[in-house]
Amino acid sequence: MRLKFRLRVRLLLLLWGIFFLALFLPSLYYNKYLKDEILSETGARATRELALIKDLMARERFHGPEQLHAWLRSVSGPLKVRVTYVAEGGQVIADTDVPFDQTSSLENHARRPEIVAAYSQPTGSSLRRSGELNTDLLYVAQRIEGHGTIPGGVLRVAIPLSGIFYSLGNVAIVQRLIILTGFIAFALISLGLMVSASRSVSLLSSAADSIGQGDVKVLPQFHHGHYFYPLAKSIRENAQRVESYIQTITEQKFQLESILDGIEEGILLLNSAGRIDSSNRAARTMFSSIPELKGRRPLEVIRSPELQAACNRVLENEIHSFHSEVTFGSDRFYHVHIVRIEQSKGEFGAIIALHDISELKRLETVRRDFVANASHELRTPLTSIKGYTEVLMSEDDPEVRSPCLDVIFKNANHMIKIVNDLLQLAKVEDYNTIIDIAPVKADDVLIEAWKACAPAAEQRSVSLQNDLPPDGPMVQADFDQLVQVFRNLLENAVRYSPSGRKVEVFSLAQKGKVTIGVSDSGPGIPRKDQQRIFERFFRVERYRGKETGSTGLGLAICRHIIRSHGGAIWVESPRKDTASGSTFFFTLSPVEPGDTGGQPLKQT
Repeated sequence: MRLKFRLRVRLLLLLWGIFFLALFLPSLYYNKYLKDEILSETGARATRELALIKDLMARERFHGPEQLHAWLRSVSGPLKVRVTYVAEGGQVIADTDVPFDQTSSLENHARRPEIVAAYSQPTGSSLRRSGELNTDLLYVAQRIEGHGTIPGGVLRVAIPLSGIFYSLGNVAIVQRLIILTGFIAFALISLGLMVSASRSVSLLSSAADSIGQGDVKVLPQFHHGHYFYPLAKSIRENAQRVESYIQTITEQKFQLESILDGIEEGILLLNSAGRIDSSNRAARTMFSSIPELKGRRPLEVIRSPELQAACNRVLENEIHSFHSEVTFGSDRFYHVHIVRIEQSKGEFGAIIALHDISELKRLETVRRDFVANASHELRTPLTSIKGYTEVLMSEDDPEVRSPCLDVIFKNANHMIKIVNDLLQLAKVEDYNTIIDIAPVKADDVLIEAWKACAPAAEQRSVSLQNDLPPDGPMVQADFDQLVQVFRNLLENAVRYSPSGRKVEVFSLAQKGKVTIGVSDSGPGIPRKDQQRIFERFFRVERYRGKETGSTGLGLAICRHIIRSHGGAIWVESPRKDTASGSTFFFTLSPVEPGDTGGQPLKQT
């Protein structure tokens, strides 16, 4: 804005200066020319008059200065000039404008410019103001030889300047007033035009800035014939084209962003400097712990030197693409595909596609653990059965055969239990299974499940502390499957609780759900294993080698049953009130007022 203001001021000053000089300089020249012409004409006249007087003097014979003085006055009267005769040495002998008796009192004229010049050149002249006459006179002097009693000296003629010469001063003042008036009028008019043009240019500039920022709604309007009308018309037409281009580009941008945001893979776009230019929603979700991805290098997002080196090689055109797997954190795995893309001006960028394979890795780990755990669970009883069968084949003693048969029978029952649990798990995992959802009282389900656990609890001196309300809570569930959940949780609690302790069952009502908890006083579950105890055949490592009678499938069955009922199951260990023990929680939907009957529900 300051630059524009300075430009306008400079332009105005330039125009005003040109206008002023165009009028003032000719006026000065004209006045000087007239003065010079008047002075030249006056000088020529004085020279003619001086020559005439000298010629007349040469014909006369004077008997003294007084006669010369009288003669000069008689000659100068008709000519209307002042004649002065200055003898050598500067003494005035005669002066037509001064009485003869006063000439002797006149100051010495030896240093007068015209007198000095007359001795060195044919004619001397000067223009100055006369103190005696109080007017400007043009003095012209020539040297003259003496005549008789008249000594030699200088004859000088003085002619007053004409009235025109003095009138030129008034003319100059009038001219300057006219020039000043014209200059003021021109300045005001030019200033008004400049302000008007500047306002129009500002409107056009603002319109251009708005178009540059994508706003084409406010455009300048000028009437037809305005000197900026063609430019304004061109800006409007360009604005319409720009608006069309912006709309097309915006639509394409939204479409591309929608496509990228709809892709499950994370997409990172690198510029030629190897920095992240943009990312899609999946990538921002993957790296939500990083506040801003734009402007970062891949190494700052994924701590993988191999990935950064691959990006550098792709950007340097050493390779076109790259495939690899990287790890983010301790449990996130990504398949990475890097492809080089060509950008403007011959530069190259790159696209990094990140496919989250964490679930595949987890399922692979679960499958591997399932095979290992299933093999372990089946190998142990089969080994015992085989060993004791070999003993029976070589022994006929009833006292030896009877314990062997007991061990074989026990291990066969354990294998049957494993198979039954596998069948039960397959059943609850079958999405085509119809479960009968109906209002049930959790207290009745708990009592039914405890009946199956009571013998083992009596053997270990473990009792049940039922803190469920006698009249509830009422939940929506399949009665038999809920019994299975309670039974599996109670069996685990009895199995791991120390002798003489209690298993507690309680309920909480919160956030539209009924939460039921089963607590034991066992050794607890390490935090690193709490996410995996609901997997098939998974057991905490410290209990793997112990004969606990567990198949390792009970918690997996519980998880699938609760999920099919729309609830959730989890564990807290240790318990809040002690440094050991575990509490298993699961949620179910409560019975709302008006629910009177059951409804079949297909698992999803």
